[in-house]
Amino acid sequence: MFLVPRLHNRVSDGNGIVSERKQTGVASQKMSLRSKIILLFVILAIAPMMALAGFGYWQTQQLLIGAGQEELYETASALSRELNEKEAEIRRSLTEMVEGPDFSSALAGRVRQEELQAILGPTLDLAEYLEVMDGSGSVDFVMGSRPENPVLTLDLASTYLVEIETEIPGGESGRVLRAGFWASELLPEPNLPLQQSLVLLDASRGTVFYSSGRKAPRAGEPVESAPSFAHALPSGTDASPKFKFRQDGELQLGALAQNPGSR
Repeated sequence: MFLVPRLHNRVSDGNGIVSERKQTGVASQKMSLRSKIILLFVILAIAPMMALAGFGYWQTQQLLIGAGQEELYETASALSRELNEKEAEIRRSLTEMVEGPDFSSALAGRVRQEELQAILGPTLDLAEYLEVMDGSGSVDFVMGSRPENPVLTLDLASTYLVEIETEIPGGESGRVLRAGFWASELLPEPNLPLQQSLVLLDASRGTVFYSSGRKAPRAGEPVESAPSFAHALPSGTDASPKFKFRQDGELQLGALAQNPGSR
């Protein structure tokens, strides 16, 4: 059996006392080099990957927000056009009705109730009420029922009462026929995802006209109660309504003002 001698680095202090040298400096240098290599790896490899992943997440979020904003804008624009077309169609129908001889006979009480229903029935299919008002604003004739509250709430949607009127030719000056409709009866129900809400604003009144979805302001409320949508209303010489989009966590809200010239 061979014995391997144990080697030690020994140094003398000059007085014959020999001590063992500790090589801690070399070990610490090795640990320091290892730390530098790990840090360099993190900086050159992991950090760029994390930055790239963060940018990818941010870009995806922006794309989703942009897609939601575009979807809400298209839906709001379609509903606004639909409402304007419906109002114009009803106004034409009312004008044709009051200019017909049957309507004059109905006002004079020269027709039976059944005939009156036949004359006014097509309009009453959508209208909540019809009323004839004289020049002073007094109601001469009413058919149907005028709601006490001009706001109707249906689940997550709320709607304001739309009133359309036309002058009655001949006879007393200032006589008008007025018909009242719920906007929800004139508009198709928007197919919105759960995270989206839609608001139509009445630019002439400065109020919410129609809303659908979670956390949407209620119809009939002044736009001041929803200040984030106030910029959608035309102001000053700018008569063009604007689309306003707001992101609230996962909830997306969009608002569009009705053209004041169409109401």
